[in-house]
Amino acid sequence: MQVVQDIYNELTGKSEKLTKIFDINHKANFEDIGQLHSKILQLYEQYNIVSKNCSVTVYYIDDGKDQFSSFERFQLLDRSSTSPVENIRLVYNFLIVLPKTDRPQSYEIEVDIHSRAALRKRAQSEMGRTKIFFQTFRQTGQVDIEYVDYTVARNFRVAIEGWFNSLEKVKISWCLTFLKNVSDYFPTAFRNMRWSYIVGQFGSEVKVYSCS
Repeated sequence: MQVVQDIYNELTGKSEKLTKIFDINHKANFEDIGQLHSKILQLYEQYNIVSKNCSVTVYYIDDGKDQFSSFERFQLLDRSSTSPVENIRLVYNFLIVLPKTDRPQSYEIEVDIHSRAALRKRAQSEMGRTKIFFQTFRQTGQVDIEYVDYTVARNFRVAIEGWFNSLEKVKISWCLTFLKNVSDYFPTAFRNMRWSYIVGQFGSEVKVYSCS
């Protein structure tokens, strides 16, 4: 299979893409992201890597961002910024020579780590209460892997998924959990519904919820 996938990539110049979306109410700190980077480096040791690089971009809710050309530079990030971090994106590019192939194959891994708390804060300053409500249900992470060999991509995906699942979880109220589970039906329902009011602090506890 390694040879077949390599020949297909060589003839067409095309790679495949694997995507995984996460919806975990997590807490991720600076040390947690360092552990994710360590997991990636440990997987590198299983393969014949001939070239590799990592870049990190930090997005803030005030539309500012910091870009770093390596993880080592990211570790020097000034954490005294007053603007909350909305998203951290790690991008890994590397070339692998697999045992049954004779040429390097290109891979790219992009990991996005979102902050729901920051999204809510942005929403409070830019949107109405109804839109703040929907920001609560946005995904909290995503990984995209462009690959040639599926087995390699799967190994990285499993490691990253394990990292997300190991993060400290934040409990949300049963009401928000229920609304999140039925949120796919909201666009249809809203055509015949008018919001009366939503009172409460989304993300912790909804005290009053009413619509007509």
